[in-house]
Amino acid sequence: QKLAGGMLLEHVAHVLVPALAAYADADEDGSVSREEFRGFVRRAGGPNHVGDGISTAVLAALEEKWGPVNRGMESDPCAFENNPVLGTIVQVEASAEIHFGGSKPFCVEAWVKPTDAESTPHSFKSYGGTVIAKYNELISGHFMLYVREDGKVVFHRETEPFGLHSKRRVSPNVYTHVAASFGFGKTHIFINGTLDATGHEGKLQNDTLTPITIGGMLVANQPGNQFTGMLNEVRLWQRPCDADSVKEHMHERLVGWEDGLLGYWPMNECYGRTVKDKVGDLHGHISGAPRWVRRGPRV
Repeated sequence: QKLAGGMLLEHVAHVLVPALAAYADADEDGSVSREEFRGFVRRAGGPNHVGDGISTAVLAALEEKWGPVNRGMESDPCAFENNPVLGTIVQVEASAEIHFGGSKPFCVEAWVKPTDAESTPHSFKSYGGTVIAKYNELISGHFMLYVREDGKVVFHRETEPFGLHSKRRVSPNVYTHVAASFGFGKTHIFINGTLDATGHEGKLQNDTLTPITIGGMLVANQPGNQFTGMLNEVRLWQRPCDADSVKEHMHERLVGWEDGLLGYWPMNECYGRTVKDKVGDLHGHISGAPRWVRRGPRV
């Protein structure tokens, strides 16, 4: 018992305390100011969620030091199964005011498993659809990341040349990690952590009316272009991504306090109509007939 207690105290002093301090001590001066503490609480999701955030951070520190920790449902992970016939789409609350007008950098990523006609209970001639978007066709547009019917990935910003298309195709019925980034006038698409396509694009108009949607986009205020298949680990960053940063996090669950992370939807609730945001209050509401499956990616 003394040995275990000593090891625990040593771990707390040398691993957990520095790990947690890194989230609060923004300027790394060895002390936490009042403003830094407010920022810490805000990143944790507010005063009512600090406990949950600290628990997640502690678990992440334990895993980094001692290896994977059994997280219960993680042994049989969940994913959200989207389907146009079911009419499902996730609309993110209080997200309309989020925009990347001008040349603001941002990055979106997700694990996707598009399903084809032979693997779904309904008849589809093709597969794909919208992964994440801030787009209302015929009314206003900002951006969208989607998989074409032939499996190619498209990152569209509502400015010339109106879309970057991947060279590789996403195969149906298997999980693939896709990411798209804009920054410094350049767009990039990454597939499984590898740079696939690069383009040059201009500035965006501001859009503070269209909400962010997952698993589909809006078409004249109605759900459309829904994704056919499973979605998991959807993330939105307010910074550009590169191959190194994508590879660093694509195979791990995030804490929710990572630098530049704006929205994080693991989409592993396993039930219900709410998709929780682990960064703050950008929770998503599922319309249509939601379906959860125990076939999520083992990130």
